[in-house]
Amino acid sequence: MACSPARSGPTWALMAVALWGSATAQGAPPQVLIVPYQPLQPDLPDSLSDQTTGIIAREVRHGGAQVMVSEPRPGRSRARNRVEASVGRAEQLLASGREAMASGNMAKAVKRLRRAAATLEEAAPGGVDLSLLPEVWLALGVASFRDGEEAEADAALARAVFFAPERRLSPSDYPPVFVREYEEARAAVLQRSRGKIDVPSPAGARVWLDGRSVGRAPVVMTEVLPGTHWIRVEGPFGTRTETVRVRPDEDAQTRFAEEEVPEADPEASLRAGRLTPAALQNLRSRARARGAEWILLGVIKGTSTAYEIRSALVHAPTGEVGELANLAFDLDFLSAEIEVYKLAADLQKQIAAGKLAAPVSDGAWRAAPEVAEPRRDPTGPRRFRAAPPAPFVRNKPLAAAPRVETEPAAPKELPRPEPFPEVTSPPRPAAEDLTQTAPPNEPPSAQATTESEGGDLWWVWVLVGVAAVGAAGAATAVVVSEQDAEQGSLRIRW
Repeated sequence: MACSPARSGPTWALMAVALWGSATAQGAPPQVLIVPYQPLQPDLPDSLSDQTTGIIAREVRHGGAQVMVSEPRPGRSRARNRVEASVGRAEQLLASGREAMASGNMAKAVKRLRRAAATLEEAAPGGVDLSLLPEVWLALGVASFRDGEEAEADAALARAVFFAPERRLSPSDYPPVFVREYEEARAAVLQRSRGKIDVPSPAGARVWLDGRSVGRAPVVMTEVLPGTHWIRVEGPFGTRTETVRVRPDEDAQTRFAEEEVPEADPEASLRAGRLTPAALQNLRSRARARGAEWILLGVIKGTSTAYEIRSALVHAPTGEVGELANLAFDLDFLSAEIEVYKLAADLQKQIAAGKLAAPVSDGAWRAAPEVAEPRRDPTGPRRFRAAPPAPFVRNKPLAAAPRVETEPAAPKELPRPEPFPEVTSPPRPAAEDLTQTAPPNEPPSAQATTESEGGDLWWVWVLVGVAAVGAAGAATAVVVSEQDAEQGSLRIRW
């Protein structure tokens, strides 16, 4: 029967204190080393491990135990420290450069920002987080622009766009003249031909492109800007970084290989859904170094409605491994504080008894063998668009095409028409004769036609005009108007 939070909380708390009292009555509280809970599926949130471990550690500590959270092996910590030192140094140089800009010392600002960019790019092969790099290049572009070095400003802005192509500047943060300068640089970079980067493996590993999260492998990154990029993957095997050169209209492929999970790495072993004997020995060494008698560890499996928490308890002196109560947190962690009482009560009960309630026979705890392999998309690798489309650039008016002078072609000689036979009009009779010879009932139209017989040569002029238009090759219309009985006029529209 489910209990409400208000009633179940105190009940479990009293039980925890009662059970714990028998274990602590004869001496100091027990020492419990907690290994951070590891997610089993690659698509679970990055913060899930810290969130779950924190809730469990807080509840166990409230019960009276001395809790210590395990850290990775020293070699891995030293590498992480070097990476964090590079990022910290770059952050200091960026802040110093901005302070120099605020005081008007642009030469000092440019110098500091150059060093910040060089620090990050030199540390990139070691797996450094490059999310700060676009900020450094943008600040260097501002300093160079204010210093009057436009060529260097354009180069710095091009690098800022290269590492953060989606970014747009707000006019409220930068003056309009600089926003226009940035947009011109952005348009120039995005107009370049693109390429592809294929990351087929290691399957399930997290992938970053120049500090931007891409998701999980396998993945095909499309629309990648040409140039040198850093691909970083992180999985149970650790962190790997590779430099990839992208050329326009070409496909590049990373050389990451499927690597076996290190048998002696407890965190990697748990992410693979098991605790190997070699990893167990590693944990026992950690416990002895910290003075812990018990080791608490577990995994997180995600479902569509909840997170399943599976835990194990290790007796460090003997190496025995036993299972604890399974929990289920809702996706919003609203029930986590209630559910964790079950785990704390089971843990305190077994420690008080001095023995494990459900020991594992072979010492190799299999947390979730059914999800040990990363889930693969049956449709193939995902696709990630690395850069947005090129912005629309308004075309400038096209200049007039240069005129090419050529020698005019010799006009074709038209064949001369044969001369027409001369037509002679009969002599006009005198006025008095017309009145006598003309029929009295003849209509006026017939009389006009008789008078114009001598003007039938107008069609000859039309033929000559058409021939001239055809020779020139550009006539569009011909209009002939008859003015009188003896002549006509020719009009040509070009």
